[in-house]
Amino acid sequence: IKRLALAQVAGELACEFEVLPFRREEVREAVASIIRAWLSDSANIADRVKGAHCIQSYIHENRQRFLCSAGEDTIIHQVAGYVSIDPENQEPYFLYTDDGFAKACGGYEPSDVARELHAMGSLWTNEPGRLKAKVSVEGIPGRPRMYKVSAGLLSHDFFEGKF
Repeated sequence: IKRLALAQVAGELACEFEVLPFRREEVREAVASIIRAWLSDSANIADRVKGAHCIQSYIHENRQRFLCSAGEDTIIHQVAGYVSIDPENQEPYFLYTDDGFAKACGGYEPSDVARELHAMGSLWTNEPGRLKAKVSVEGIPGRPRMYKVSAGLLSHDFFEGKF
């Protein structure tokens, strides 16, 4: 994408100096079209981004398997994770155990996916240098560390704004 951005700048300058018989907007539109075509080929997308997209899809497809608390009648193998509201900012989030997060990553490396989600602002932490947050879940003793994924991830478009 950086190379295509460079081509766009060169094309726009060539238009400005009348080396090319096009308008700058036409160059921008042409480069944007090339980038969209390039991004539509999933081979050009990093595994960590594909994994983050898997997390999003997993939540969409399994929303009913996210519980509000760990009740005694819960069948653990059916639970995908937990959902709650952050007490500080009142935003909803999804909590994953290590196993649940690994499964939701769709075979991609969980630590890479977590770093990508963190870089996107969709993974909340409360300790510097950690990718998991200490959380409280009703019915689970103590404050276990879990992956805390913002519900905002559900509306993220992984292929928009890449250029």
